[in-house]
Amino acid sequence: MTSATHSAQPRRDPAAAGASIPRRVLFGQETRTSLALSPDGRSLAWLERQDAHWQVRTAPLEDLTAGRDGTWLTALPGGAQDVKWASDGAHLLVTRDPYGDERTVLSAVAIRTTAMHDLTPPGVSAQLLAVSRQRPEALLASVGGRIERREISTGARLSVRPNPGFFRWIIDHASLEAEGGLRMRADGGIDVCARVGDAWPVVFSVGHEDAAATSLARSSQGGRYFYLLTSAGAETARLVRLDTRTGEIVETLAEASDADVCSVWFDPVTGRPRAAAFSRVRKQTVLLHEDVGLDAHRLCPDQDAELTFLGSSDDDRLWLGAVSRADESPEYRILDRVTGSIVHRIPQRPELAEFDLATPEPIEFSSRDGLSLHGYVTFPPAVARERLPTVLLVHGGPWERDTWRYDGLVQLLADRGYLCLQVNFRGSTGYGKRFLNAGDREWAGLMHQDLVDAVGHVTAQGWADPGNIAIMGASYGGYAALVGAAFTPDLFRCAVDLCGPANLATMISSIPAHWTAARTLMTKRVGDPVTEPEFCWERSPLSRIDDIKIPLLIAHGGKDIRVRREESEAIASALRERGVPHRYLLYPEEGHFFRSRANWMHLLTCIEEFLAEHLGGAAEEQGPESDGALIS
Repeated sequence: MTSATHSAQPRRDPAAAGASIPRRVLFGQETRTSLALSPDGRSLAWLERQDAHWQVRTAPLEDLTAGRDGTWLTALPGGAQDVKWASDGAHLLVTRDPYGDERTVLSAVAIRTTAMHDLTPPGVSAQLLAVSRQRPEALLASVGGRIERREISTGARLSVRPNPGFFRWIIDHASLEAEGGLRMRADGGIDVCARVGDAWPVVFSVGHEDAAATSLARSSQGGRYFYLLTSAGAETARLVRLDTRTGEIVETLAEASDADVCSVWFDPVTGRPRAAAFSRVRKQTVLLHEDVGLDAHRLCPDQDAELTFLGSSDDDRLWLGAVSRADESPEYRILDRVTGSIVHRIPQRPELAEFDLATPEPIEFSSRDGLSLHGYVTFPPAVARERLPTVLLVHGGPWERDTWRYDGLVQLLADRGYLCLQVNFRGSTGYGKRFLNAGDREWAGLMHQDLVDAVGHVTAQGWADPGNIAIMGASYGGYAALVGAAFTPDLFRCAVDLCGPANLATMISSIPAHWTAARTLMTKRVGDPVTEPEFCWERSPLSRIDDIKIPLLIAHGGKDIRVRREESEAIASALRERGVPHRYLLYPEEGHFFRSRANWMHLLTCIEEFLAEHLGGAAEEQGPESDGALIS
């Protein structure tokens, strides 16, 4: 361990430490995302950067460059988050967050005229749930939690169902009807409810131990069966078919003893599951029907790559998939199943092709209490693997996991000369319910000890310089960075906290009132600020503010409703009073997830400079201005 009172490291020569890949390439302006194939298979829509925000483009499949020669489909204030085709083929359905506060609006854009109209009212969060080829004129959306069927061309409300307490709905995509939902119980368990007339009786229940690994896939046509992901009766999350009349699991469609099912792909015609993916070192897709095996192989013959099915044309002739590796740009591919040929290969970040990227490598080690932990290490290219400055990059959630995929931040760190360490600490998803539940009430406890043990592992291998390690993350990862600075102050040289909570009691208490399931989840898995305020306080970084002595970089969005800006301001104020070196960046127009490219690039510039100052890696000399960050 190293004393946090060491002086800052001298900046290394960028030519020796890295800095060969510009930020603009790693987080490319040319990036395409959210690709969507039109129902007739003749056109493609996607999101692409226009200046600061994501905007919608569309082009005929026969000439995907046509969109670049023309105009953007329409100007969306604040940009877009996602785009889907309506089943009528005449409209695009765009989800956007115009205010940056997660009050999402669902809009329709007419292809021929580019005219846009909102389908849901402002000020209430909306989510697209389903479109139907049987009812191409309409869609089903969650609007403020209730279910509404809306006419796409006008936005007129066709029907509405009040929400009986569900945090997730079960939809019959053929009829555009809500057939059931998931309801969180006060004890942390989940009830699965099915529609019978206007009633919603409970047909299946799981306890708290299975709640995190229970989620909905979809309803069968007619609502007789639900396809669920659940760990009930098993160690890992499996894909099952539930009979809503008897409440019995009648079939297990996909399961593994060592990994959760993480996603399912459904047949667009029959609505039955076609493939399931498992969370392992790499995501592994298992086909559930032999008749699709050859076409899936044609879409992705590389066994080392990950395949994600994204959609198909209505006649199922064309398939759209994403093929990804961690050390190159993800690539979208469109397969013509009749000819057996790939008709388009569309790199998500084409500029990356000019550069050699680092390759994340899986690691496995044991925690101090004998738990098997997994993660990834990414070494800077062309550098000896000895005593490297290291950044422990902690994922958010925390009920998520790091995966083997392209990650611009991982590549940035490796390119700048740092060993990037990622670990799926207890509480992470993908490894079964015992591993996930082992994180209950262990914020700043055993979850943090897993991170400390990960540092010990790479140090014992000789890879990491024990006196030159930073901890960084966003959301829960930002909290972990603050915990690292406050609870193990001699282990890290510096910390980067992006929108992390400093006080668990105030963070949980500020969860929006309509997020009932989230509040229940947090009180059960983290702590209850009402009945056990002392426990919440002792697990809060702010409670150990006097122990923080390393430099911190703190950043927050002013409109964040998941973790309020007051969390970062409380820690920054306390550091200021004590004279601890820190920099606080407030981006007033951002929420929990940054929308503006200019703000994101500005933050990355500040992170690079901060790490270079304290760890000695490389940094690009110039960066863009933000859209208005307030700095203290």
